[in-house]
Amino acid sequence: MSRTYVGELYNIFKSESCRMAQNISQAPTLGGIRNVYAAMGAENYYAQHGTEYRNPHFATLCEVVPKMLDAMLGPVLRIDKSTQDASTQDASTSSSFSCLDFCCGSGEFSRIFSSWCERRKLMCSLTGADPFTQQAYADVTGKVAKKWSFEDVCEGKLLDEDGTLMDEEGGLLDEENTQEDGVDRPRNTFDVLAISYAIHLLEPSRVYSFFPTMARHAKWMLIISPTKNKGVVDASLGWEPVDYLTDRKVHARFYKSLCYEG
Repeated sequence: MSRTYVGELYNIFKSESCRMAQNISQAPTLGGIRNVYAAMGAENYYAQHGTEYRNPHFATLCEVVPKMLDAMLGPVLRIDKSTQDASTQDASTSSSFSCLDFCCGSGEFSRIFSSWCERRKLMCSLTGADPFTQQAYADVTGKVAKKWSFEDVCEGKLLDEDGTLMDEEGGLLDEENTQEDGVDRPRNTFDVLAISYAIHLLEPSRVYSFFPTMARHAKWMLIISPTKNKGVVDASLGWEPVDYLTDRKVHARFYKSLCYEG
């Protein structure tokens, strides 16, 4: 990946990060985010600082995540490595798919992913979701994030009786996607579920509810974490491990759903 491309991605956040630097510096650090969580609680921290949140690892993610996407999503989307650059890839090879950026923060993964799709000439419908950082996400991406949280999924607040994903007002999402074969399936589904630098926020008691539920709504799952032992999922939770990559202390795990019927 060229330095120019990395520079372009980094510049996406440069102005926003500088603009919010003063507010961020006022947030308690206490030796690291883990200590902040211990002192304030993760939910309380993001409730207070969600509007100015920025991921301090963004520059590193800009460099390593596109390569991970090439290796993991590339084969799934049948991207020809010889035509990966947008300047050479024929438009006839373009694909269209959907992605849910869950716990999207201020849009770090969304922006990297959107840039990656653009360079690969892939058409993607991208949805962000985060209960605390909608303003930060809107400031950076210009898009409105859903308010879905891990707890919402686990407690059934997004689901009706037959498993259809609902919006915050209780209305059906993607109502046009009706089933004609008589099989009950979630109406709102995604090709890719991405959880970047957020899986540590999923409480252990909710693991056995969250992953099986989302396995019905997404065909593939990508978990990116700075911690090696986070995001480890197996078939008992509805997901089959496909690939694992690590670079510069960024760990990416890729899974295929065993329950997806979309």
